[in-house]
Amino acid sequence: MKYLITGANGMLASALCPILTERGNEVISTDINAPEMNALDVRDSEGVMSFFRKNRPEVVMHLAAATDMDMCQKNPEDTYAINARGVRNVACACKEVSAEMVYVSTGAVFDGKKDGPYIESDRTNPLNIYGETKLAGEHFLQDILKKHYIFRAGWIIGGFEKDIKFVGKTLELLRTRKELNMVSDRFGSPTCVEDFSRNMLKIVEAGLYGLYHLVNKGGCSRYDMAKKIVNFLGRDDIKITPIRNIDYPSVTPRARTEIMTNHKLQEAGMDDMVSWEKALHNYLEKLKSKKLLDRVMLGDGVA
Repeated sequence: MKYLITGANGMLASALCPILTERGNEVISTDINAPEMNALDVRDSEGVMSFFRKNRPEVVMHLAAATDMDMCQKNPEDTYAINARGVRNVACACKEVSAEMVYVSTGAVFDGKKDGPYIESDRTNPLNIYGETKLAGEHFLQDILKKHYIFRAGWIIGGFEKDIKFVGKTLELLRTRKELNMVSDRFGSPTCVEDFSRNMLKIVEAGLYGLYHLVNKGGCSRYDMAKKIVNFLGRDDIKITPIRNIDYPSVTPRARTEIMTNHKLQEAGMDDMVSWEKALHNYLEKLKSKKLLDRVMLGDGVA
């Protein structure tokens, strides 16, 4: 199969692209600003259409997105151009060349008022610009293209050197600090990019179109994740203090909970995602094997 990847320089693509290549697929990697890849700006409708007509992909994995929630909140017009109109542009191009489209969405489409994990049929009601624009992207895709997949991910884990999310930021902080404050009253579903990629491809290769939740099992707070990281590192000298979300400075309103469950996959007997604890442990083990944890495990540079 010929796959085209948007946002191929990001965390998720760092796991997805090698898996696709290992399986003998042709992979066209694109990003807005990566010298080693094809340049593609999803905001440019004519440019997207021209690129698709030239390369004629069979399946498009649309990973390109603005994901920094505070930046999204401060720049709503730019965020909408990327996260909503960008999806529309890619979906229209997919329709033109008869390609299937895969879109990665988010648990931020929910308002966090539900008691218990969210399932695919629950009502959406995003609280911030990021969630609003990602949900708009879902609607554009559903309206334009019949052969599509939407996978809602949670708090992303992975990426190694490209890790710009919670695990990477926490490890960076632990290189210079012995005390960290972590929010303990907001909850989500961690999602390992390798687990996500393999399970996503299983659905795509089976041709089971539709909207799915695809997260590691269970839910936790950032405080819970930080404690697991510190325990793995064996750093008894580190103090993790729980704080309230209201005490964490941010311009972005956030839901109390974004915990999701893979309800549709469970009903189909296809939910092979491991627990978030195991996923986090596996990722940290891989970081350790690549010697990317040496400094932080030893406490080098910590005051």
